[in-house]
Amino acid sequence: MRSVDYVEQVSHTLPDIRLRRVLEKAVLGILTQRSPLIARMASVAPSGSEQPDAPAKQLYRFFSNLRVTAQGLWQGLHATTRALVASAQLTVVPVIIDGVNLEKTLCASDAWLSTIHKDAAPNRQHTQKLTRGFPALACVTFVGGVPALTFAHLFSYTASAFVSINREVLRAILTTRLVLRGYIIRFIGDRGFDDDETISEMAHDGNQFLVRAYHHRTIEAWDASANAWRRSSLQDYADTLPLQTHFTATFTHARKIRTATVRLGYGRIRLPKPYNLSCWLIVAHASLFKKPLWLLTNAPIECLDDAIALWWQYRDRPHIEDLFRLLQERGLDIEDMRLRTQERLEKLMAVVWLAAYILWRLRLTLPHPIQTWLRRLGGALRQSGASSGLYLLLYGLGVLLIEYFVQCLRRQHEQNTPLMESQ
Repeated sequence: MRSVDYVEQVSHTLPDIRLRRVLEKAVLGILTQRSPLIARMASVAPSGSEQPDAPAKQLYRFFSNLRVTAQGLWQGLHATTRALVASAQLTVVPVIIDGVNLEKTLCASDAWLSTIHKDAAPNRQHTQKLTRGFPALACVTFVGGVPALTFAHLFSYTASAFVSINREVLRAILTTRLVLRGYIIRFIGDRGFDDDETISEMAHDGNQFLVRAYHHRTIEAWDASANAWRRSSLQDYADTLPLQTHFTATFTHARKIRTATVRLGYGRIRLPKPYNLSCWLIVAHASLFKKPLWLLTNAPIECLDDAIALWWQYRDRPHIEDLFRLLQERGLDIEDMRLRTQERLEKLMAVVWLAAYILWRLRLTLPHPIQTWLRRLGGALRQSGASSGLYLLLYGLGVLLIEYFVQCLRRQHEQNTPLMESQ
């Protein structure tokens, strides 16, 4: 399926065919210039107007148009997600929930921006840990290797509508359940999503959770000999849990692949009142790391193989970090958005997500010889430290699109030249 077809699936919520064409131009501009800046997006868009700034004005009007809403664009992306999930015929849909801080230093005067924590800023020439920007939250399911969005939202700690981070997480869970209604959802989250109220909400309506336990808490462990629940701390119970099996696994850190031995065990626990939520604790010790990995889940575990399968599924969670890096760093540079209002930024963020989705889809659907050619074409643009996979594919695709737009402008000039000479 062509990239234009994916744009049409999302743009069906737009009320005007002209707006749908502008959305297509915006997506192609982002993929070509690898930037969400309106001026760069418009620099390659062919236009029949004699005014050189006409494409930029067209894009600015698109994002300021009241008939184009961020909710409408997200709904188009959600419809694509439901179509992907339906085609995969999944019984349980794994959804990764995660957050990211987006730096936005060029609009420091905007009152709604927040002070965020930023460990590294690869595109900005500073290393400060606190900067201006906005936190964002996303829920993504990978269907056949393709990231499908169920929720994305940027918010501000200083906005009057902001209540708490837990409220934003609850909103993400409720929206995901609405988008994937009729399916069993397995929420997969890193530490920070193991709050009792949060995982209880994840388990609502027969859904499941698989989250990394971080907070030290009091639990109730199942005592098979006494056939009763006994109160214990999570730390004490994890330390005494027998590790029933071991296997090898590879870990990638700083682009280095290392092999480690993983010892794993599991046990039945229950959250104390008022939740009384029965679940399982999976404990895994990897030889490369000092601290063990604790996973809380209410997914059914009937044997040791089920626990191992859940551990491997949690290992797939870093895919969303690869997606965030593509959006943030030397990929689509989403942090360089320079629209001033939150509503317009949400619209632009939805368009950037659509561009990332199309690129990810191309990596999985294009024939291997074409991908090799595109990566070789984009190799000259490779920057220091850039990944040799998805980034080079993006660079090569950008070169190819620029050549296509140059040919369009050349044909347009050749058509207009005879008319001007006759005059």
